[in-house]
Amino acid sequence: MDGDIIIEPIALVIAVQTSSSSAAALTKVRAVGSMIEPLITGQRGTAAVLTFDNQLKLVQPFTGDADLLPKAFRSLRPAGSGGRMLDAVEESVRLLREGPAHHRRVLLLIGEAKDRSSEAAVESVLTEAQRENISIYAVTYSTFLSAFSVKAHEVPPPGGMDLLALFSQLRIHAKENAAESLTRYTGGRRYFFLKQKALEQAVSAIGEELHSQYLLSFAPAPESRTAYRSIAVKVPSRPDAVVRSRPGYWLGQN
Repeated sequence: MDGDIIIEPIALVIAVQTSSSSAAALTKVRAVGSMIEPLITGQRGTAAVLTFDNQLKLVQPFTGDADLLPKAFRSLRPAGSGGRMLDAVEESVRLLREGPAHHRRVLLLIGEAKDRSSEAAVESVLTEAQRENISIYAVTYSTFLSAFSVKAHEVPPPGGMDLLALFSQLRIHAKENAAESLTRYTGGRRYFFLKQKALEQAVSAIGEELHSQYLLSFAPAPESRTAYRSIAVKVPSRPDAVVRSRPGYWLGQN
């Protein structure tokens, strides 16, 4: 393929659950803020930090300052009883849409796998994330198991599915595992952590994946401008290869 290879910098929103039940997990999350710039965004990238419990709060607007992200993470404290994941995703999509231009858009969710008390519907949230070409990654934990992993003094489908069937499946699946639904249908990936090392490994793996991806593009036939199209990516010369990609796209999206 001729031409120069253009690597767009990353615009990242990190949405962290800060409900009171997440207190044990937050002791670990606060320690990984210093890993974001070197491993995920890089020197040319930018990141913002949003928290969600029964409220949403932007604790750090987009910044490329490597010192501000660790500071924002260290400020995270448990509050509230909700876990409005879908509402946080909806707000993150807005932030990325209005954020830096000509950046690759990524959302990193850190929280429980399920949504609690959001007003937004999974169908609309996912549709907007896909239209804005946002890849969603999630690092989840069990609030029950996390409480046993710290000392007491430390705690302060893919293509081939029509749209109606896809949304019907999403509504069922998202009740128990919204994080899996969001990552699966945006080409991202979900990780689970219980201990500090597993969280650090997840952040490292996400950074490695983001900086080793290929961007494939093509021009679809000019038919409907609003239709959702499923896609499948294969490597004919490597039938044993495991390929992760977006399951589809919306015609006319940005």
